[in-house]
Amino acid sequence: FDPSLGSPLSSFENATLGLVGGKALHCWKLTRHGFPVPTSFIVPTFVYSMHIGDAGVAKLIDEVYTSNLKDETVREAAKTSLATIREKIVSTPLNSEVVANLEAFLKSLPAGSTVAVRSSGSAEDLASQSFAGQYDTYLYKKTKKEIVDSIKSCWASMFQDFVLDYASRSEDYVPGKL
Repeated sequence: FDPSLGSPLSSFENATLGLVGGKALHCWKLTRHGFPVPTSFIVPTFVYSMHIGDAGVAKLIDEVYTSNLKDETVREAAKTSLATIREKIVSTPLNSEVVANLEAFLKSLPAGSTVAVRSSGSAEDLASQSFAGQYDTYLYKKTKKEIVDSIKSCWASMFQDFVLDYASRSEDYVPGKL
């Protein structure tokens, strides 16, 4: 079990925006101040980066977000690349050690539990840009397969056409950060 590849929120000693993303960081801070937060499993942001590498889309993501997205013609052309990025993210297997950590966590939950898979992007839930409602959330997932598929689909949701349009209006947006 390698906790750096995903572990319960309660196991983090020092959560940071870059490590766990905005939403998870705020939940972690709440737990540190004694507030009740639902039991959570955190997939660190670098696991997403590993997956992007495994999917072979890092260069394509960079090409999309270094183009002139203020130009509507360029932005529309980039949407074809987004479809490729999404497809490759969801079709690439998730790292087996991450899956093993997730499986151990699921076994610790009461029988019949369901989980929600939510984004916690490092470019999300910030004072300068909220990205509220931009990335997908998956509710009432029970099986390991449903949860793994939902994790990848959540990552892929960062590359929806409307997210590109939203991001193109932000000067501070760092593409593909989850």
